[in-house]
Amino acid sequence: MISVHTAGAARLQRQLQALALPADERRKMLYGAGKRVERESKTRLRRQRNVDGSAFAAPSGRKRKLLSKMGRQLRTRSTATEAVVGFAGRAGRIAAKHHDGFSQTYTAGQARRARRIDYRQPASRDQARALLDAGYRPARRRPTQMWIRTHLSTGQAGLILRELTGERPASSWKINVPARAWMGTNDHDLLLTDAVERTHRRLRRA
Repeated sequence: MISVHTAGAARLQRQLQALALPADERRKMLYGAGKRVERESKTRLRRQRNVDGSAFAAPSGRKRKLLSKMGRQLRTRSTATEAVVGFAGRAGRIAAKHHDGFSQTYTAGQARRARRIDYRQPASRDQARALLDAGYRPARRRPTQMWIRTHLSTGQAGLILRELTGERPASSWKINVPARAWMGTNDHDLLLTDAVERTHRRLRRA
């Protein structure tokens, strides 16, 4: 589980003010601070930003937002001594991996199952371009990309391309996923200071 603890702020004065509150008020105060972290984290996720303000490192060619559904599972809980913003179970394990970054090895079999490639469908534009670059010339014809996509299937194009280039598909490869640290806050001290002041103002009005 990824956790954001708001009980460890640096300023002694604010700590003492917080500790002077009744336990139930401390729990409410820390819950409010945690909810603020939760809201800010969800906003960063929608904007695809890290805590430091930098943009997520997105995989090349990907247009969809990363981790777009993770924010729905982010929750806040608190006691009289701490607030924790995070996930539970499988969502927590996934969030932690992406928060810190990770490496994963894929096999060709896993890729085929994940992509569910139909090798009978027409050759792709990328395949057609690669075939032309490799010097593909069927029956003295100078084919166009459109001709290749019309006359060759994905499987045929792949086989011809391997024969032309002499390359063989990799049986496995490693993918490095960069850290996307969107959860948390830059200033725990300011967060707790604001929470203490809000609590005292509310109690004075009561």
